[in-house]
Amino acid sequence: MNTVVGERKKAFEFLNAAENFKKLQESIAKGRKIDILKVDPALTPCDILGYNEEERQKSKYCSC
Repeated sequence: MNTVVGERKKAFEFLNAAENFKKLQESIAKGRKIDILKVDPALTPCDILGYNEEERQKSKYCSC
């Protein structure tokens, strides 16, 4: 992921998000109730591409 993203900090954030989603998936599969207010927000293409708000508004490729 570090090679794809090109930034160690961002790659670490993605790894944490993936681990949290995996734990959530396992909990749901076991039939446990979840608190949707504690669920991480969805990853958007803008998050993946690393656009900040100003760059996002200027970009024709990211309409998140």
